[in-house]
Amino acid sequence: MGSMKLLQLIMVVGVVGIMFASSHKALGEQDCYADKRTILRVCINSIKISGDYDPPSYLCRHLVGISDMACICRVLWPSDEHIVSAAKLIRLASDCGQALHVGSKCGSLTVETQHRHNKAAHVREN
Repeated sequence: MGSMKLLQLIMVVGVVGIMFASSHKALGEQDCYADKRTILRVCINSIKISGDYDPPSYLCRHLVGISDMACICRVLWPSDEHIVSAAKLIRLASDCGQALHVGSKCGSLTVETQHRHNKAAHVREN
């Protein structure tokens, strides 16, 4: 009888753990979408498709520095890429101390090398 209660307790703890992990991830993704909207709005001069890459403003640099840029890149949709450049977003992340790992996806691009010393990261289209 005691072993049955222990098994039930273990199962309940496991289910609660799974529920917590699932809800935490969903919450994180929701936060990532809000961060994406903010970064795209505040940093538009650096990442817009037209024109050259402009160094980020102080506010943009600060916001990128505290954001999960890998998550933002994962949720960069094709519709976003009509307005912003994924390549410039990768460079922005690096310039602000949030360099994406090689192999990471950013919208339609994959990071192939790290961005270093004001040279563009090598990327390829997916």
